[in-house]
Amino acid sequence: MEHIAVKCEPESWNATVSFAAIVAIFLGALIICTRGPLILFPAYTFRWFGTVIKTQARTRVLGTVVTMIALLMVWAGMSQRAGLEAVLFVFGIFMLVIAVPGLLLFPSIYMNLANSLMPDDLSGTLFGWRLLGLLGVIIGVAIMMVGVNAL
Repeated sequence: MEHIAVKCEPESWNATVSFAAIVAIFLGALIICTRGPLILFPAYTFRWFGTVIKTQARTRVLGTVVTMIALLMVWAGMSQRAGLEAVLFVFGIFMLVIAVPGLLLFPSIYMNLANSLMPDDLSGTLFGWRLLGLLGVIIGVAIMMVGVNAL
């Protein structure tokens, strides 16, 4: 009697894992692109961010972008079969819980909080903010490498 090995995994599972990996690579690149300027040009970065959150309409546009990214993360992690998918799902839900009320429904609260955290004097070296930018780039590279390894 011969034994026949049957593969029980649907063909679509590989596509889901690849999609989660692509989303992780995208998130890593996005983090690098948004934190990299903080290392080299912190004053310019803060001036730019100040213009982004200057009005409630602009803050809502930022909230819409964050919400779309969070929905992409949730969608990529819906199956939660692998660790990467579960992490994408959890952080996507976390971003939705923060972004929808904070950026879309009550943007003035986010604007006041962000303005209170931004430095008043941009003429100094802003060394601490540069270190925070470097930490963000390292985290972005790590997220990107997890996505590359999951391909």
